[in-house]
Amino acid sequence: MKWLLIFLAGLLLTVGAALVAYNDPGYILIGYGKWTVETTLTLFIVAVLGGFLALYYAIRIIKNTWQFPSRLREWNRQRHSSRATKILSKGLIALAEGQWHVAERNLVRYASDSAMPLVNYLAAARAAQEQDASDRRDNYLQLAHESTPDSDIAVGLTQAELQLTHKQTEQALATLMHLHNVAPKHTHVLKLLMDLYISLEDWRSLIDMFPELRKRKILVGEKYIELELKAYTQRLIQSGNETDTLVVHRVWESIPHRLKAGKDVLYSYLRILLARGDNDHAEEVLRNVMKRYWSEYLVYLYGTLETRDYKTQLNWAERWLKKYPDSPMLLLTLGRLSIRNDLWGKARSYLETSLALQEHPETYHELAVLLEKTDDAEKARDYYRKGLNLVTTGQFYKRRTNRSLEPLLLDQSS
Repeated sequence: MKWLLIFLAGLLLTVGAALVAYNDPGYILIGYGKWTVETTLTLFIVAVLGGFLALYYAIRIIKNTWQFPSRLREWNRQRHSSRATKILSKGLIALAEGQWHVAERNLVRYASDSAMPLVNYLAAARAAQEQDASDRRDNYLQLAHESTPDSDIAVGLTQAELQLTHKQTEQALATLMHLHNVAPKHTHVLKLLMDLYISLEDWRSLIDMFPELRKRKILVGEKYIELELKAYTQRLIQSGNETDTLVVHRVWESIPHRLKAGKDVLYSYLRILLARGDNDHAEEVLRNVMKRYWSEYLVYLYGTLETRDYKTQLNWAERWLKKYPDSPMLLLTLGRLSIRNDLWGKARSYLETSLALQEHPETYHELAVLLEKTDDAEKARDYYRKGLNLVTTGQFYKRRTNRSLEPLLLDQSS
């Protein structure tokens, strides 16, 4: 419809111009030197228009002829690019289907013609990895970087992930360390580095990462706290293998205060101190922890420590009694410390009060030993029998079904 209207308008314009020219064709005279040209205005206009059209098309022909080689190259490039895209699609489908050899062949076949060679080479690297072809994998990664120089992070992450999959932990660590230096705020790099440190049990390096992990919210909430506890606990355990006790103390001091009362961290530290025979320092640690964190197990453990100053231990325990008068474990501890201070009457009172609150095999045993020293053998045998009966019949375990069994496990855990 559009072209029909244009044709009709042109036809009307032509007819109108012809009628005007027929009534008055006009006259024009052109002179140049001895030469003169006379013609009608109509013919002159037609000649000018015809010359203009001839010149226009001549220029078009010359321009097209001049641009033909570049247009041919562009057409050829688009054809190759289209073919490369189709082959890339086939390669990615084969990769998804697990046809590693087919995928690799298609992905690298026309990678140089691809509009996205980075995708070709990274996918080819994965296909080579699945065929245990590390050399080809690394070559494709190098080609990927060369094809897209500003793709350091993408190539590096792919390389690290493939190295981790292939159990090349040292190479993966080097790759991730490089990426961390290039992009220290990249969350996925931090996540992979965190996972690698955990698998390598490199707790010191992991602990150094905690501020960044918290800031970038790699882990949050309970998961972050759990990892923190695990890392500091394991680092503390590792320090226990050092010959220098100062290393253990430095690691302990580096642990945040909010974690020091945690069972895993605290018990690990105490086990190390007890294994090294550093009972006096263990007593100090326990005493400081008990100022802000009450635990039946810790107060029980406090009573088992053999230090150079039993009197000070007893004084501290008696301070706690003002706040926790109904704690059977504290009373057991007070009984033991009173025995070490040769305060047998006080010890018997504490132990009997503890039994009145809660029957415990060790309380019976301590009281029996004390009575033997005071020549009350018959009463001592009675307590021995009651303590043994409590254990052998399982009554003690039944009563503590929903309570901590840590006191019973002290000898095994420490």
